[in-house]
Amino acid sequence: MKERQHHFFISYRWAQYKSEAKALFELAKSQGFSCWIDQENLFVPEQGSTQSNNLLLANHLSNAMSSCDYVIFFETVMQLMLVMNGRPQRHLSWQEQELGMAEQKRLVTLYHSSAPRSLAFGVSDSSEHYRDLAHALEITVAKFYGGKQNM
Repeated sequence: MKERQHHFFISYRWAQYKSEAKALFELAKSQGFSCWIDQENLFVPEQGSTQSNNLLLANHLSNAMSSCDYVIFFETVMQLMLVMNGRPQRHLSWQEQELGMAEQKRLVTLYHSSAPRSLAFGVSDSSEHYRDLAHALEITVAKFYGGKQNM
């Protein structure tokens, strides 16, 4: 694996997991891991069209993901946009777009609102249960870094 700038990219829905994502960031940081999270690396849109800013944001996120060993993805839900007198249209959130950019072999998905909470690695059908974010990080570190901390 090529050397990267950060250990983890943290992907989440602002409306649902903003505080949990920040807590995971702080927890990982306290254990010596470097994380990329949008709250610490804000994208500043340029004057211009929404379409060009969306392309710039996508590039910003893609570059950030490429700078990380692994992507920790808080679960998300699909959204449908209803159109008056028309068929519902699928709307991709930015988090869903991040999921599409992530390499599956570098993906950790946290099913944080499920009971019991579980996490999955890559495209595996298997998952592991976790108690809290500290436990989820412990399992992830053991899987990818052999349990070594303060890297």
